[in-house]
Amino acid sequence: MWLKIVLVLLFKTISPSVGQDNILFRDENLEIGSPCRTSVGVGTCVLNNFCKNPSEQLLNDQNSICFFHEHRTPVICCPVANINNQPVKPVNPVNPVKPFNPTTKPTSSFNSALTNLPRLSQVKCQDYSHNYTDGNGYYGIVLGTNAGIAEFPHMAVMGYPDPEQNRTFWYCGGTLISERYILTAAHCFGRLKPNVIRLGERDLSSDDDNEDVRDFGIESVTIHPEYKPQAAYNDIALVRLDNTARFTRFIRPACLSLVEDPGSVFLTATGWGDTSFGGSGSQVLQKVDLKYFPTEKCKENYQPSRRIQQGLIGTQLCAGSISNDESDTCQGDSGGPLTHTTYNKEARVTIFHVAGVTSFGKGCGFKVPAVYTRVSSFIDWIEPVVWN
Repeated sequence: MWLKIVLVLLFKTISPSVGQDNILFRDENLEIGSPCRTSVGVGTCVLNNFCKNPSEQLLNDQNSICFFHEHRTPVICCPVANINNQPVKPVNPVNPVKPFNPTTKPTSSFNSALTNLPRLSQVKCQDYSHNYTDGNGYYGIVLGTNAGIAEFPHMAVMGYPDPEQNRTFWYCGGTLISERYILTAAHCFGRLKPNVIRLGERDLSSDDDNEDVRDFGIESVTIHPEYKPQAAYNDIALVRLDNTARFTRFIRPACLSLVEDPGSVFLTATGWGDTSFGGSGSQVLQKVDLKYFPTEKCKENYQPSRRIQQGLIGTQLCAGSISNDESDTCQGDSGGPLTHTTYNKEARVTIFHVAGVTSFGKGCGFKVPAVYTRVSSFIDWIEPVVWN
């Protein structure tokens, strides 16, 4: 009877995160003692009474259940620091669980299994993709075309109200990557500091393009600890919205790209920035297809200088015109995404993967590739901030 009560309480605890679109399946590769991932890093699959504060762990981590032993007793992914070293009695004396010693050093097979585990951002990507259906110097898009309605549901635009002109001054872009976080450029928080973020927008001049446009305040900003305003390295930041975004056809997160060499994928940049160098911003979201330029080749255009004393480095990537025309990102596109896509047939959804964050360039439309912060280089920094 006591066990039934505990299970009821545990299910009530995790019920907000488990629904018809969030069915938990047993990974047959996971056993007690298997490595697993939690929102705070590496964990181990243990019986819940091996883990300190298991209820709190379940409440704060949607992916904390490894499986149910004997289809009844939760085996959870417990952060290594929370593992209780006190032994416990087997749950079922007839079919006892093999004891697990949490103080044992990881074996080579443990480490090998860990390297094959999906990253937390990959797990969340699958979650976002299956739950929502598809619909149809600051750096705008030069020689771009108008984006379609709901074509880029991850797009965010950042700015601040201008009471004198009775309007909002929008000057940076961003990418929605979770229910509460926007990925953008650190330099968007320099002399000017946005305090409003809009999601679901396409045409900044019209209130009639869709009813799901939402404005959010900013609860906090996390700038990469190694970013320095006088330099162009580590130009990446995470913005926590003051409220949870409700996902719709017009508002849905993009995934984090793990592709190190995007030369084999189709890249697209989007933004509301200037449509020519020194020109004016576009009121309608623009898109432009770009190609990847390897860092070594791109270095020819960016010699070491005051802002890039080491020249271009591996945490940056370049993208420019496909047809040698003047297609480019420009002022006002800063912080916006450089994306590639995959298509999920099961969910019938186009999944966007953000590979770069628009950082800087040489003018706009000068046939010189622009420089983006390479997202795959910062996954280890992003994950614990966004999904902790």
